[in-house]
Amino acid sequence: SIQQMEESVVFESVGGYQVAFALAPPILSQKPAPRHLREKYSDVDVIVCLFAAPYKNHLVLGRKDSPLDLVSFCRSRGGGGRNNSGGFRREQLITEAEYPAVREEIKVLLHDFIQSSSA
Repeated sequence: SIQQMEESVVFESVGGYQVAFALAPPILSQKPAPRHLREKYSDVDVIVCLFAAPYKNHLVLGRKDSPLDLVSFCRSRGGGGRNNSGGFRREQLITEAEYPAVREEIKVLLHDFIQSSSA
């Protein structure tokens, strides 16, 4: 449910950008979850919408006016996108228990990506 996803939202600062992470239950599918997050957290730079098992596709949403190229980030993870948003696949499934570790993993990947693209 949306409420379940809301309870999972965590804000982090990554490479000078404000990032909101959320773990969406599979029932929210690939559309309602990111739509809700984008409307509610329109002021953050990046929204990382992770989906709980059995989904393996995850979404990264950016502001259209952001200097951060999130489509390139998704491509670097084997995915793609458009309009500064995209998705990528992660073979390991995410459960609630693994969510903090996966958040940390994505944070590091995003941080490294930001460092390399601003170099």
